[in-house]
Amino acid sequence: LRFRTKTTDTSTTYLAGGLVAKNTGSSTYTKVKTFVNIKYHGTACGSIGGLVGWGTVLTFSECTGSATIDIGNSAVYAGGLIGQYTGATLLVSGTTLKGTMTATEAEHARIGGLVSRIAKSSYDVVNVTLTNITVNGQTIAGTGIKGSNVNNVPVPASCGGLLGYEWNNASVIFGDKSTHSNGLTVTGSSSVTVDETTEVAGLVYAATGYWQVNDIKLQNLSVTSDDGDLGLLIC
Repeated sequence: LRFRTKTTDTSTTYLAGGLVAKNTGSSTYTKVKTFVNIKYHGTACGSIGGLVGWGTVLTFSECTGSATIDIGNSAVYAGGLIGQYTGATLLVSGTTLKGTMTATEAEHARIGGLVSRIAKSSYDVVNVTLTNITVNGQTIAGTGIKGSNVNNVPVPASCGGLLGYEWNNASVIFGDKSTHSNGLTVTGSSSVTVDETTEVAGLVYAATGYWQVNDIKLQNLSVTSDDGDLGLLIC
């Protein structure tokens, strides 16, 4: 599946996906390959995903997400596979992530290679299981990110990583506990790059909840920041 769009839409909410803009209910995607090029420089809030823009209760098996997404200075959440997720469970297995995610002169670079934002919802916890995930040559880049001001309190500029930007109340399991294998592999000169004082992380910028790391192999990963806080997995 190949998809290309460019817009400067000025509506209040913007949703876009390489296959589905909004996926409600429970859905399973098997052996889906997307080659997506999306450029959004509008003023709306919303979600952009290489496969699903906004979704609940999703399963991905043996999929490939190759997304080139440029959000400019907009405030949307953009993910290589999913923009925003609000379900109770997310299962991803045998899936490869690649492509390029960029933001320029935004307050925050709300971009991430898998799912940009796992939202706070009515569920006590969102259960995320990641099995045999490969990140191959993916690029995340934030340039001139400015930061914001909330109730006269400065909020530092920030940028997401190879998996996401903001994962709230998520219980994440990487791979198999008994064999310590079949988790996440990062290869192919994958990189996360920001300039100035932008805060950034290799995998997810901000996360709350619980991570069970049974298997993560960072075979080829570069994380670069000029003068901001930096974390290899989480900032």
